[in-house]
Amino acid sequence: MEGSGAGVSEKVGEFDPLPHVADELKTIVHNETAKNEKGLFSGKRLLNREFTRQNLTDALKRKSQLVHFATHFVLNPGKDIDSFLLLGDGNRLSLAEMRTDKLFDLEGVDLLTLSACETAVNTTTTSGAEIESFGVIAQKRGAKTVISTLWSISDSNTAQLMTEFYRTYQAGNGKTSKAEALRQAQIKLLKKGKTNPNIAHPFYWASFIVVGEWR
Repeated sequence: MEGSGAGVSEKVGEFDPLPHVADELKTIVHNETAKNEKGLFSGKRLLNREFTRQNLTDALKRKSQLVHFATHFVLNPGKDIDSFLLLGDGNRLSLAEMRTDKLFDLEGVDLLTLSACETAVNTTTTSGAEIESFGVIAQKRGAKTVISTLWSISDSNTAQLMTEFYRTYQAGNGKTSKAEALRQAQIKLLKKGKTNPNIAHPFYWASFIVVGEWR
């Protein structure tokens, strides 16, 4: 399975750094042209200033089966133009653009993971109209399965959870479903709470859900 990963670990404008994102991406995707990398899936990785709109478009054109985003997502309830994914050069990809831009094409993506805050949350406008979540929009743009979040997430613990998830999923060789791999990863974090009580709290691992094709 080929993978594409994109994320932001550095401070960008008013947004705090996410120092564990770099390792999160390197664990998941190793650049196909690099030597001595140990990422689980070969493909393209975009980190910080490499994570631009154009580079993202080019990466999506590769039609990787697995796509992973790890950055800030800002949800402004009822405002799809002001709800956005932060890119590494400081630009923003809004929900409104994701819904309509031909370049944000997720056809052929078997698994899209949105490792960012509140990516599974639907909101409503002041008139009562529903604004679909990032996860729902991604499905409509072609992603078969989307892993997204119900609330804000922790940088360090999310990196651990994602590492456990992908390792479990890959080790299953197609016999372990995405939903089961996520469940096992969440249980592993829960068990780590015996030595680190903070990790055991559901806040750190229960935000992630599988939407779409769970197998």
